[in-house]
Amino acid sequence: MSGLSSVRTTHVTLPDGCPLYVERRGSGPPVLLVHAGAEDVSGWGPQAEALASAGYEAIGYDRRGTGRSGRTGWPGGGAPGHARDAVALLAALDVAEVIVLGVSSGAMVALELALLAPGSVVRAHVHEPPAFRHVNYGMDEFERLDGTIRRALASAPGDHAGAYAALMEAVNGEGFIDRMDPARWTMEARNAEAFVRDDLPLIALRLFSGDELVRLAPLVRLTAGAESPPFLRDAAAALRASGSWTHRVLPGQGHTPHLSDPEVFVDLLVREDR
Repeated sequence: MSGLSSVRTTHVTLPDGCPLYVERRGSGPPVLLVHAGAEDVSGWGPQAEALASAGYEAIGYDRRGTGRSGRTGWPGGGAPGHARDAVALLAALDVAEVIVLGVSSGAMVALELALLAPGSVVRAHVHEPPAFRHVNYGMDEFERLDGTIRRALASAPGDHAGAYAALMEAVNGEGFIDRMDPARWTMEARNAEAFVRDDLPLIALRLFSGDELVRLAPLVRLTAGAESPPFLRDAAAALRASGSWTHRVLPGQGHTPHLSDPEVFVDLLVREDR
């Protein structure tokens, strides 16, 4: 990478008055980056730089309720609501066609966006959508995780960061927070309320119909991490099987590879565009 690209920042005001914070890097085919739960656009920095260096325009934004975006009407519509926000955002930026890259709950939003605006979405690269309702034991897993959050909040009302930490350790094992990069924890702690109030109870419970899964098949490029928790790998496998989607397992990667390996998704996008 020869040098850092310039970052162009703006706020886009949605039709209901909610502002979304936006960062743009590079020039070329636009790629909309849809962040995971308890994240914001800052987590995409190295990935956006890598995309810009590879000849793309990386467009990242803080979803409604996170980072430097507003909270008007939040939380509300789950994945469909966030997809409507993305459509309005792209219109305001005068972006007619876009590649979408979403991770975790951002992958759920990316799928919803592809359904809502298939004429605008060139491809949807989605990494491990946490589609609880598509796994035979998914609602048992949801109840386990939701119960972890509820018990933590009962012990410390309003401590969303603490509840989120308890959840992450329930998913990844004891001591996970202590092993986490401090900068990542700072980002996720400040967005923990978004995960607790929006991502888990609303976005992750979206059930896609069989028809929707088939309609998505030409647009979707689904990935899963070989080192991810079993439920997330199972959710990706279930979606792949139900929709006959293109599917790739990423060796050595987990649930949020963009936070540790900024080249991993660039390689996938470049391969598709050759």
